Amino acid sequence: MTRLAIMVTAALVAPAALSAQRLTPDWSHYKAADTWLQPPAAAGAAVVKFGHPDDYRWEGALVGGIGFGVFGVMLANSLCGYDETTPRHSCFLRAVEGLLVGGTVGVAGGGLIGGLIPKAKH
Repeated sequence: MTRLAIMVTAALVAPAALSAQRLTPDWSHYKAADTWLQPPAAAGAAVVKFGHPDDYRWEGALVGGIGFGVFGVMLANSLCGYDETTPRHSCFLRAVEGLLVGGTVGVAGGGLIGGLIPKAKH
């Protein structure tokens, strides 16, 4: 019974509150941007380049990708031996899968960690 009373009260009160919240927009000062069809370089925006020369982003991605890729190959190859449904000679695809997954995780993590370490200014 109390749930019904709450629903009826909310239904009666909500339309009055919602109609009071409507604000009419003031479009008198609005000016459309005429640069939305131009490329960012022509519009005067700064061109964003990936990577900064003053951090270890690329070095971290390289080290992380190689390290985790090798670890992924070793892990997938060792776990493939426990699979009873797959013959031992078909572990190559599992190793490639381990290389791709491990390398992807390593590149992403190494790039993020390397981007946090600034290079020394000489």
